[in-house]
Amino acid sequence: MSLGTVFLSTWQDYKRSFRLVLKTFWWFSIFPAIIFGIIALIFILFTINPQGDISFLTSGAETFIPLLFLVLFIIYFIVIIVLNLFLSLTLYFNGLFNGKGDMSFGDVVKGGAKHFWRYVGLIIIMVLVFIAVFIPGVLMILLTIAIWSSLVLAFKIILVLLIIALFILALIFYIYLAVSWIFSPYILIEGKQGIVDSLRVSKALSRGKWWKTFGYVFLMGIILYGIAFVISIFSIIINFSLSLSLIGVSTSGSTGLYVFLLSVQQIVKYIVNLIIAIILTPIFIFYIKNFYLEIKKSQKSN
Repeated sequence: MSLGTVFLSTWQDYKRSFRLVLKTFWWFSIFPAIIFGIIALIFILFTINPQGDISFLTSGAETFIPLLFLVLFIIYFIVIIVLNLFLSLTLYFNGLFNGKGDMSFGDVVKGGAKHFWRYVGLIIIMVLVFIAVFIPGVLMILLTIAIWSSLVLAFKIILVLLIIALFILALIFYIYLAVSWIFSPYILIEGKQGIVDSLRVSKALSRGKWWKTFGYVFLMGIILYGIAFVISIFSIIINFSLSLSLIGVSTSGSTGLYVFLLSVQQIVKYIVNLIIAIILTPIFIFYIKNFYLEIKKSQKSN
């Protein structure tokens, strides 16, 4: 399959699944955001102090409200992580098994949910490995800070160069692993492979095709980044204007207007980010899926 064919297949997948993609984002992103947004707005409106400002957030006299705010934020953070996992699982399952576009939203959600805990395990292992890659560089920084004052200039230069080299090597290894393991979610969801086996099979699939895989991923990344940047220009202009207005309102003491403008700013930012996610996330998942299926096909034919 040529690059053009992969793009064409990806676009066809996206068009065929667009309504299902919208439903996925509605239930796992938009609707929860509306609920949490309403709760946050009610929370702010009912906790504005009698003086008409929101200084309670930094006030030492009222510790209960900031603590409640922190608890709500932690709950929100956990719920968002879980919902994003279900969202991505639904898109992966849709891409792999809904080739004819005849599955319902409930079908793809149930299909993806069956792999939830294994998918969580896969994400955790990958994140831990990616973090571990940078540990030598971090340890070297801590060691350098501890002995810095006792070193002569030449040793300081050597240590700085060593730290830079460690982080460059870590970044190279990180990119190598990220590309080698990029097919692992599809392998995990498509078959009966376990977490470690999914990583191993993904690495085996990319062996001999690593640079081609990197090129395909890099090219799509550049294209999607360009699309995201163009869409974000609107958000940048609106947020800049609202930021200037917020500065003026904060000096005038009009709390109601300040809260309103702040809410509008966050809503605009969310809508723009949502549009970017609805376009970019499924396209990237479908794109890598088509490339993955073609690699599997080529290996079977050989």
